[in-house]
Amino acid sequence: MTSRRSAVIRALTAMLFTPIACLAFITTTTAGPPGVAGIWTGTLQAYYCPGINCRPINLRLFLHVAADSAGKLGISLDSLDQGAMGLRGDNIVFKGKAFGFDIPSVQGNYQGTLSADGKSLNGTWTQGIPLPLVFTRITAPSGVAGIWTGDYGACPLRLVLHVTADSAGKIGVSLDSVDDREPMGAPGHDVILKGNAFSFEISLGGKYQATLSADGYLKGMWSDSGGTQPVVFTRTTAAAAPTLEPVATRPPVAVGNLQAILDQELKPVLERGLLSKPAGGGLVIGVLDHGERRIFAYGTARPNSIFEIGSITKTFTGLILAQMVVQKKVSLNEPVRALLPAGFAGQPNAHEITLLDLSTQNSGLPRMPDNFKPKDESNPYANYDTRLLGEFLTKHGLAKPAQTKFLYSNLGFGLLGYALSQRAGVAYARLVQTEITGPLQMRDTIVTMSPPQRARLIQGYDGSFNRAGPWDFDAFAGAGSLKSTASDMLTYLDANLHPEKYAAGAPLGSPAATLPAAVALAHEPRADAGADGKIALAWLGDPKLHYLWHNGGTGGYGSFASFNPAQDWAVVVLYNRFDGDQRFLYFYGSRR
Repeated sequence: MTSRRSAVIRALTAMLFTPIACLAFITTTTAGPPGVAGIWTGTLQAYYCPGINCRPINLRLFLHVAADSAGKLGISLDSLDQGAMGLRGDNIVFKGKAFGFDIPSVQGNYQGTLSADGKSLNGTWTQGIPLPLVFTRITAPSGVAGIWTGDYGACPLRLVLHVTADSAGKIGVSLDSVDDREPMGAPGHDVILKGNAFSFEISLGGKYQATLSADGYLKGMWSDSGGTQPVVFTRTTAAAAPTLEPVATRPPVAVGNLQAILDQELKPVLERGLLSKPAGGGLVIGVLDHGERRIFAYGTARPNSIFEIGSITKTFTGLILAQMVVQKKVSLNEPVRALLPAGFAGQPNAHEITLLDLSTQNSGLPRMPDNFKPKDESNPYANYDTRLLGEFLTKHGLAKPAQTKFLYSNLGFGLLGYALSQRAGVAYARLVQTEITGPLQMRDTIVTMSPPQRARLIQGYDGSFNRAGPWDFDAFAGAGSLKSTASDMLTYLDANLHPEKYAAGAPLGSPAATLPAAVALAHEPRADAGADGKIALAWLGDPKLHYLWHNGGTGGYGSFASFNPAQDWAVVVLYNRFDGDQRFLYFYGSRR
């Protein structure tokens, strides 16, 4: 059986770091065979989708390849813009000029080729979709030029100092503060190197005066508005060799033994990272293993804290569709137009979008409608009502393109939720309660919170640590409106694993009684979702690993849920931050 610990850490990594390899290690090169051993730098161009429009972003990466005395390679990768450190590589292969490795915790893979001169790695990073990625070798620096790491303050905060020198000897400096993100890439000025004396100032405030020691350290004092403190920087080439134990070889851990392991894994994050008191971070992890439940709360979170779950709402909409199919209220191949008010979506077409098309993200509809213009960016979906949805569909129509492929669309699931509520004759919030949360007694999974529930809503934060309030949904309710707790989400995942348990004794034809057939329908893979993935009714799947998953994010919250019916486990991770700096890059764009 697959390790529950591996599943938990994989899900946790996806939440705190992101699936696009915000990778880092405490490693660097050791003496070893020529070839790939060394420190490499590269830039990955991906896409950031903060809610309305996607835009390209560049992520600065540092790859560390180390070899032990037997020539065995270890891998690590730093993503400075995402501020994530500590993910290890596995399945490392270096044959001839071909070089590849996996990052199991984020399900990423790199395949590249070492250039003839040994100065570059040219390849592709794949994590749902392939992205070109070229690494350039960093040669052993002289003087102060190079990459340095250090700690600041009693907390402490991790710093990464970049010192460059051009052909004329002019020195440039930039500084990253990994844990608090301020600054990140802050430029330096008034850089002075005289003999072994080195100093610079940072534009955002602060001055560093140090001496380059004979043993290769920068030892000095950092001064800013908070006072003066000693800071020692270590050149990255002086770091320790990596621990070469592959993640995949760790033995399975019983769910009852997870507490100590998670405490150990999260200790650095609690002491000086995103879950520390100054950051205000709160994290809840729920684990279900063969019916045994555990909930772990960290930071500002409590076990019963309520979080927005964003796009995991789409899986509820998919299950409502399955319920209504089993109850003979709709059919999967029914055109969505048949459920909408007369005249709502312009003129009919011979080939129109069906309910199945919407639920498998194969409708051809864009991610967002072109008339989506929030009045309040902090609550962007609040004013997009069915009138605006109708205006867009009247102009766009519901014709299905001749050739469609997976295209993640919030618009599509907003439309699906609205159409199902129209057929049922009740609002989306009531439909969720009737078909799912009522039968499962999930009292804390709601669209609109009661006053006591609002008191348990954990404070959310955006990527800049600004407070973020909950989002309100109208026409897009089926795409991302639900709030929930870890306990309720474990009940939901348990119902996806063992729906018959919740149907026992239910009246014939009731939503509880139809649940087993609906769950089976909702889990059936129906279309491709990228290079290797599949999509069922909203749930995304990995055919090789036999698990289903979805994640979500709103203005101040992130979430991840996954379960494996064959191995009878489930994991949910809830986090009170949507981190724009960490980008929350999902396999196919933002999955709110």
